[in-house]
Amino acid sequence: IYSYETSGELLPKDHDDVSTYINEVDRKSNNYFFNIKKSINDTSTIGFIVDKVNRDTDNTVASGNLAYGQTRANQDVASESDKFILSYNYESASQDDFVQTMDAKVYVQNTLTGDRWYEDRYGYQSRVSAYDLTDDTTGFDIQLGSNVDDHLLTYGVELSDTYNEFYQNKTFTNNISGISTNIETSWNGSKTNYPIKRSPDSNTKRLGIYFQDEFSKGNLDVIAGIRYDNYKLEVDADRLYLDYCERGGESCPPIGELDIGHISPNIALTYKINPKIRTYGKYSRGFRPASWWEMNGNQINLGSSSPYQTKGNSEVDPEKSNSYEIGFLGDFKNNKIKLSAFYTAYTDFIGSEVTGYETVDAVPNVRTSQITNVSDANIKGLELSNEFFVSDNISVLTSASYQEGEDETANEPLDHIDPFKAVTGFRYITNDNRFVGELVATYLGQAEYKDSSTDYLPDTSLTLDLLAKYKVNDSLDLDLGVTNLLDSTYYKYQNVRGIRSTQADLKKFAEPGRSLNAGFKFRF
Repeated sequence: IYSYETSGELLPKDHDDVSTYINEVDRKSNNYFFNIKKSINDTSTIGFIVDKVNRDTDNTVASGNLAYGQTRANQDVASESDKFILSYNYESASQDDFVQTMDAKVYVQNTLTGDRWYEDRYGYQSRVSAYDLTDDTTGFDIQLGSNVDDHLLTYGVELSDTYNEFYQNKTFTNNISGISTNIETSWNGSKTNYPIKRSPDSNTKRLGIYFQDEFSKGNLDVIAGIRYDNYKLEVDADRLYLDYCERGGESCPPIGELDIGHISPNIALTYKINPKIRTYGKYSRGFRPASWWEMNGNQINLGSSSPYQTKGNSEVDPEKSNSYEIGFLGDFKNNKIKLSAFYTAYTDFIGSEVTGYETVDAVPNVRTSQITNVSDANIKGLELSNEFFVSDNISVLTSASYQEGEDETANEPLDHIDPFKAVTGFRYITNDNRFVGELVATYLGQAEYKDSSTDYLPDTSLTLDLLAKYKVNDSLDLDLGVTNLLDSTYYKYQNVRGIRSTQADLKKFAEPGRSLNAGFKFRF
């Protein structure tokens, strides 16, 4: 399979000066996928997959978004990912064999993301900034299946090793003298010698061993499992990292490493009340250690008008959770419905908070944030999806989701939770299923913020979309849609998180106005 994609940014609604505040963004991607399988005999198959992804994003910064001193800024982000998978599949020809199925694979995935900034500054200087993030993983998975006395057993092992490196270099050229240097001098005279590393190189080793039993007793279906995870983080603090974090004579923060294991049980029960109604309940134990960047990543920017630094935390504890969910499913002649409620209690919830303002390398009032643990937190919510058939061709669609999060230690809301969302509309399908049309309304509520927050809080919004799909034949599908039919001005919460309510040009974060979208899919 080969695929090519190109796209540009849509413009926000009702912006007074698009050319001044809206960046020009163009994206391109080339993807190659190759999959070959060979039957060795009646029970075994081997396979080989090559998956190559190349993405490139060009961003021309609008004049109103330039930083202090900049007269031009262009960003080019290129990501290259190569994945190779060698697999073996086995399915027993005899029911008497203990191992009925086996799926095994060995894989390698190498990803390099290069972020380049080209800037003209102060009328006489050019700056080229290069950020390279390496993420290379080698892994092995094997999953076995057995049938024992009407019990379907699934068990296996997962093993992976991931290498991460974050490298940065900058070159400054005086366009008058033609002299280039890799030394950056901030406004107070402090210097940074490039190249640098903002985090020590890291290796993350993961081991997972799991066992699951699936069986039925009358109208009750049970899936129960247990999993053991071992997480090991090893770091290599080379001279490029040490020189960066020791700038100004300060000592480097403690470097964090991990070698920790955890056992996580889970169980899911489904009870069939009758052929049309089912109820279910789930419990799972969660475990998430801090990533290499959360533990050891550090970034300092003293050259801006609002200097800041972000700190990792070598002492951050793994996040643990207990999740519960109950639900109801109905499949009636004219109605399909699913209603569920969930509650997740966290211990040592991993997040980030502003810890204050510090003096760094003789620069005062540097806004400082750090990865931290919230001792006790919870997230709870409700979800509903429903389709009511008015006739064989017309149905009413309804879905809604509500969730809230609370920092129980500080007795205040978690401020990264999506607001209430409700979607409802009409769907029309022809008797031959070749044409589908939908008129859909989407309502977004307001998110909860901490009382101390000064970030922008979007108002509630209501949008209307008109969508259509048509199947011309077995090879060709067409789709057409008019989104934001009422041409409303609205903002999505996740796109304005961290944006101050006093920011001069909030409109550039607005969603597009009325837009026409068209596409097709052709299979050959």
